[in-house]
Amino acid sequence: MSNSENQTINETASIRSSRDNENNIFKVLENNVNDIEEDDDEVKLYLQQKKLD
Repeated sequence: MSNSENQTINETASIRSSRDNENNIFKVLENNVNDIEEDDDEVKLYLQQKKLD
């Protein structure tokens, strides 16, 4: 393989790695949002219970 072919392969691998990292970051953020929404629902339920008491 020529140097330019190796460079292209390395650049492609780097782009894929960056894309995978971005996808992982988005998954983490999405999970965080879901956790916050669940916590919010739990707080609302708790406050409703306190009003009933």
